[in-house]
Formats: sequence, structure tokens, C-alpha cells
Amino acid sequence: LDTKQRAQILGCLVEGNSIRATCRMTGAAKGTVIKLLADVGAACKTYHDQNVFMIESKRVQVHEIWSFCEPVAYDAWDDSHMLEKYKED
Repeated sequence: LDTKQRAQILGCLVEGNSIRATCRMTGAAKGTVIKLLADVGAACKTYHDQNVFMIESKRVQVHEIWSFCEPVAYDAWDDSHMLEKYKED
């Protein structure tokens, strides 16, 4: 794949499209998209491990990731509730 095709595929994935939808929109094979995603993920991990360290954070804000951790049992999450809940773990 050339750089333009890789950018198009990654752009689709970053925007939240599924792998299958990305294949349909770009014309790339499913295996190609998955391999590109794995390669980019490995490169990002390497970059992150080499360049991000010694960070002290007082507060971390996350959004969509919570839907993968546990179902939301409240209408709206309160920051203090999240902090207290995960301080206990």
C-alpha cells in the first residue's frame, strides 16, 4: 500500500468505522486492514514506550473506554464517583 492508501484506511478506523466498513469504503482486503492496524499499533507502542514516561497525573479523564470496562448503571457518571470507585481497586 502506498502512503495515501494507508492514511485513508487509518483515517476510516480512527473515525470509528469497523474493519469491514473500512474494507468496503477503501477497497482494501480485510487481512490488509488488520495487518496495517497491527503494524501501526506496534509502532505506536514503541513510540509511546520510548517517549512517554515519568508523568505524574492528578486526574485522568476517559470516555468511551468505560463502555468496554463495565456497563454504566447510572444515568450520568459523576467524576467523584468514578475516582472513589477506582481508588478502592
